[in-house]
Amino acid sequence: MAAFEPPSWAAHPTAAVNMQAHPHDASAASTAAPAEPIPLDGKPYYLLGRNGEACDVAVDHSSASRMHAALVHHSNGRCALLPAPACSRMLEREGAHGGCF
Repeated sequence: MAAFEPPSWAAHPTAAVNMQAHPHDASAASTAAPAEPIPLDGKPYYLLGRNGEACDVAVDHSSASRMHAALVHHSNGRCALLPAPACSRMLEREGAHGGCF
């Protein structure tokens, strides 16, 4: 598995950022409480995927890759969700910033 190389525009976040997981099973959604918020503001990027040893946030779902995506804080204060790390180098070369939100 290739190591993730953060884009040149990655930066420490300037504000608090948290992620909160919700049940993916529609039948459980009405009764299951969402998980505790996960802080995502301590470093420039976080890796998400099924591989809990290599990723910062473990995603326990069969549709997720071992290393599925990277949440990267942009120097302009926004965040970008980049697909599997191998794609991030291509996105940076093309000047794209993934799905900014």
